[in-house]
Amino acid sequence: MKRLVVALMSLGLLASGCALGEPLPPTDVTPATIRLNANVYSSIDGPTEYWFRYGEPGNRANWSDSLHQTVEISGRDAHPVTAVLAGLEHSHRYGWQVCTADQEEDPPRVVCSKEQRFGTQGDSVTGGATDSQVTQRTWSFDARGGPDGENPTGFLVGIYLGQGVPTKILAVRCLRVSGGDASIGTDEGFYRVTTNRMRIDPLEGSDPSECPQPIAFTDGIPLPFGGPLVFDAP
Repeated sequence: MKRLVVALMSLGLLASGCALGEPLPPTDVTPATIRLNANVYSSIDGPTEYWFRYGEPGNRANWSDSLHQTVEISGRDAHPVTAVLAGLEHSHRYGWQVCTADQEEDPPRVVCSKEQRFGTQGDSVTGGATDSQVTQRTWSFDARGGPDGENPTGFLVGIYLGQGVPTKILAVRCLRVSGGDASIGTDEGFYRVTTNRMRIDPLEGSDPSECPQPIAFTDGIPLPFGGPLVFDAP
């Protein structure tokens, strides 16, 4: 439904002859950097200027601009754009938006999206461990997100020793960390982990992007070798 609304808004604005930026989920979050992503559309072929604005949520008058760049528009399809922001505060929440200006208009009209939110890395689960001497599957965790689980990123990778190739590569859909316990959402299920134990809960119709609260547990799969996993929370 959200994509449909964006499409209808795009049609209305594009019909009036201006450029439009559609925010996409941020990626590559670290304690001090993040990659902002968007699609740019225009009803006019030629150069369209775009940039990202960011700062304290709700205080847009004092936001900073990323470097202004130009994308060459050809056709009405989406044109993906991106920018990496650096020098950000660790475990901090920011507001952001994407702005566009069609250089073929005179004067160019500036159109900015609604305010979005991202967080620099506050929660993370990293490291590797092997689940047992029997299966000998090594797990590699690299799950990262903002201080409230915003813009989760990373992968869970499982490799059976002796095969040398991953048997599981699961993108992180959500992340919640509390002390030494974490919930990591994937399309396969919710991975609940502690420093030396893991349990996989089925989705059962749940949204993999909405993690349950982390809890302590004593069942599941021991991770006795390697590790321990490293947890970080603000």
